Amino acid sequence: SYQALKKTWATGVEVLDVPKPEWVRMVEEGRIDDTILAADAAEIIASGADTLVLACTHFPFLKRQLQQLMPMLMIIDSAEPVANRVARILDVPGSDTIMAQPHIEWIFSREDDVTKRQRDHLWKILLTEQRPRVIP
Repeated sequence: SYQALKKTWATGVEVLDVPKPEWVRMVEEGRIDDTILAADAAEIIASGADTLVLACTHFPFLKRQLQQLMPMLMIIDSAEPVANRVARILDVPGSDTIMAQPHIEWIFSREDDVTKRQRDHLWKILLTEQRPRVIP
């Protein structure tokens, strides 16, 4: 569990758990509110934090904006270690270096206004030229 991991790996470190459901909403809707991010960044900086862990699968999509708002913080993106761990669990050949040669394939189960907006937003953030495959 998260609490067990925190107890094991964060001894001697103060960990501030700050849920950000509005960040999840922004990413899912493909509409980033810079005012909300700026206010949250100011709150995080005021807390005295020196590191920000993007511990939700949605948050790496905000990484560039967060780095611009908080350049003094170390920002840790959990996506790569999680992807590597999943690859090792699934026994994917070369899983120790799976992120060294990234491959992105997006598969959407439906095509509607919401998924189109999400897809367009993800393209913009990741700057990829790959087109998603829509499964009917």
